Amino acid sequence: MTQTRYLSPYILGLTALFSLAVLGGCKTVPEPVPVIEEIAEPIIVQPVRTCIPVHELERVVVPAEIKRGTAISSVENTPQFITDPVTGEVRDVTPPPQEVAVPFERVITPEYVYYVNGEGKVINDICEDEPVDSLTITPEITQ
Repeated sequence: MTQTRYLSPYILGLTALFSLAVLGGCKTVPEPVPVIEEIAEPIIVQPVRTCIPVHELERVVVPAEIKRGTAISSVENTPQFITDPVTGEVRDVTPPPQEVAVPFERVITPEYVYYVNGEGKVINDICEDEPVDSLTITPEITQ
């Protein structure tokens, strides 16, 4: 009697697991959803301008920083000697070095332009003054 008492809960547990495995393996198929086709009317969207037109801004030009100067280049002449036929004395007749002054300009910082609004705030999002047409969006039909 003792053996059947321990055996019966064991058999009940195995039976429950087996029935769960058999019944849980069934796959249920959902009912098909009817497809409703609607023809949607086009939506007309007016564009939203996020930029500021150029004509509403003040143009500020910062001039270029230019360094101007003169570069002097010097060319040394080769020494020339003349011997005096009467005295036999040798004299140096080398002409002075040739110097050439050339003006130059070097751009340190180039010129740049920025735009400010009426409050003096620098504006980076600038658009042209072209008219923008309305945009028509047709929604897609999803199935």
